[in-house]
Amino acid sequence: MGCFAKTLSLLVLFVSILIGGLIYISQLPETPPDPEFLKDRYWGKQLWSPGDPIPKDDTAIRPFKIEVEDAELVDLKDRLKRTRIQESFPGVNQEYGLHSDVLKKVVHYWLNSYDWRKQEKMLNTYPHFKTQVEGLDIHFIHVKSKKNNAVPLMLCHGWPGSFVEFTKMIPLLEEFDLVIPSIPGYGFSEASHKPGLHAFHISRIFVKLMNRLGYSKFVYHAGDWGAIIGRALTRLYPDNVIGFHTTMPIGPYTPLSFLRLVASDLGFGKFVFEDHVKEERRYGSLSSLAKRVLQEAGYLHIQATKPDTVGVALNNDPAGLAAYILEKFSTATNWQNLNKPDGGLTEKFSMDELLNNVMIYWITQTATSAARLYKEGLIVSFLDRGKVTVSTAALVGRMEVPMTLSQTIIKSVYKRVLKYTDLDYGGHFLAYEEPKLVANDIRDFVRMLIVE
Repeated sequence: MGCFAKTLSLLVLFVSILIGGLIYISQLPETPPDPEFLKDRYWGKQLWSPGDPIPKDDTAIRPFKIEVEDAELVDLKDRLKRTRIQESFPGVNQEYGLHSDVLKKVVHYWLNSYDWRKQEKMLNTYPHFKTQVEGLDIHFIHVKSKKNNAVPLMLCHGWPGSFVEFTKMIPLLEEFDLVIPSIPGYGFSEASHKPGLHAFHISRIFVKLMNRLGYSKFVYHAGDWGAIIGRALTRLYPDNVIGFHTTMPIGPYTPLSFLRLVASDLGFGKFVFEDHVKEERRYGSLSSLAKRVLQEAGYLHIQATKPDTVGVALNNDPAGLAAYILEKFSTATNWQNLNKPDGGLTEKFSMDELLNNVMIYWITQTATSAARLYKEGLIVSFLDRGKVTVSTAALVGRMEVPMTLSQTIIKSVYKRVLKYTDLDYGGHFLAYEEPKLVANDIRDFVRMLIVE
């Protein structure tokens, strides 16, 4: 009875929040985004207010090399040696977060086996650059194809990822001109010095970046925040985006979408879903969906309300930063990892690959500025009810985040879905987990765009 009562209370809470949100969102007009989002802004260090003359950018495209000073690496090792780890309860796995036994192994490997200089050399084999856009130094990798008239392809990461998510995919996409930016405030891209930088503004920055590189039209691929920025990009600049490929199709749930979920929960999935077997599997029951959302969304609420507070801890303790990030690389890759003693961390990634991503946050001190994107952009991004008219393809892992739009529901907000693949495996960091699979799917999508 206790289990039933808990499930029922979760369901009531989830449904109440969802219904309230749907009522509010459904009252918003389906209009183009705020025209203010199309206007140039300035996010740099100089004092500036909307309406003032905008300081000019240095439009030079400057080669960039990752070079971490020895003193920083010494400091990192010193902090790791002084790590204080709270012992986890006996008999639990990842239910309380990253288990202390797992963190001990991570810290031990980081101290004794991980070779940053080797990884730094590997990352520097790719051509890195920086250029100033709207007052911010934007970092990006730019790999030009040897093929004439190659299709430009932008690849964008999310949180808690970085550009390193695409390093395994770069050699697989040689027929494209690749541009892989770091989101402002992530990695080597400068963080905004003013509040308000959200997905729509970042999409404008990315269009300016691509134009500066000579690409007036391009294909865009992303997951997580990169996908949210991609949706904003297609809404603001549909003429610049040839096609949008995503591993996390996301958007506002309409009242009809919610009714489909209710109908499925009552056993009528085959009447409301195109592929009811996979779509019912994706959502599960409303109570299980509610449980997964509430169980995994704690970080989201913290970062969308008080990012600077948690950022202090993450910016000062490398083991704490690793625990915070790697917990997501465990459960977001496969929520069944909650029940595994090792969290399943190295089933899809090597320890070097995991720590390379953590190191990007540590050496750039961007844990706080990266978290701020939730504060700045969550509401604005999700309250846009407009339709995406750009040709779209979705490649969705079995373990992708719960609120990912399914094959039927995606068509309520994306009007030109050319391809939707619902995988039987794969998680949130799909490009890092399955680079060959994602690369091939992008290639197939681009062929469809050419035929179209």
